[in-house]
Amino acid sequence: MVSLLCSARSGSTSLTYYLSELLNLERIISPKLNSMVDLNSLKKDIFYKIMIYDKPKEINSMLEFGTEVIKISDKVILLDRENKREQGESLAFKKKNIKQLLLVCIIQKNFIKI
Repeated sequence: MVSLLCSARSGSTSLTYYLSELLNLERIISPKLNSMVDLNSLKKDIFYKIMIYDKPKEINSMLEFGTEVIKISDKVILLDRENKREQGESLAFKKKNIKQLLLVCIIQKNFIKI
């Protein structure tokens, strides 16, 4: 089982299509993981694209979720964008909601100061 643990707007869908073809694996994009039972039911010989924030309810943090995915996977790819501002803008434009864009810019401005 190969897992691509990723964030939104990081190029993960394109990478999933490319690598699943290259590795000759069936791909499942964003499986619904509502519980640890769902997580543990993932099958071998499949390429999974898993959004890091789509964690099961009983898992408390994204770190804990990522750790669980790593434990059950044969190979794991972690994918995120370096420039969070551009990522936020891309997500806001995707959702066509300018209020979100402004919020992301405000958060980014404060994040840089930390």
